[in-house]
Amino acid sequence: MLKVAFLPKVVVKSNFNKIVLLFSLFNAFLLSYMALEKNTGCSLCQRVPFLPVTDVTIAVTGAITSLALAILMFFFNRLALLNYSALILSFIAASFSLFLITSQVLINKELCYPCLVTSIIFYIIFFVLFFDLVLKTVWTKYVLKQYN
Repeated sequence: MLKVAFLPKVVVKSNFNKIVLLFSLFNAFLLSYMALEKNTGCSLCQRVPFLPVTDVTIAVTGAITSLALAILMFFFNRLALLNYSALILSFIAASFSLFLITSQVLINKELCYPCLVTSIIFYIIFFVLFFDLVLKTVWTKYVLKQYN
């Protein structure tokens, strides 16, 4: 089991919350590093012709999104609206990261591996939240009630 002592009792209620929180924080640090690194290094996102923002702006926006997901995990069990807003935010982040990775491959014929890692992390966050909020709820409410 994953033991994290510094998390408050609200977050400790579910292991899924801890997984999403840790992946969100790791992704925020990785995207912050990429924003600093992209000033001198990789600029594949900037070479996409129909994307009007710079690659540093994309990395900073991803870091802010990851931090917002981490903050939502602190209040995850208190309001149902926060649960589904975290799911929607993670879906938007995963979809946008897929768009960026696809545009890098199709337009530039290259792939930025740190961008790919952050995209995979966004998808892990989305699938963990989807399993926790949708699949587990449907399974416990409908499928298990049929056999009881």
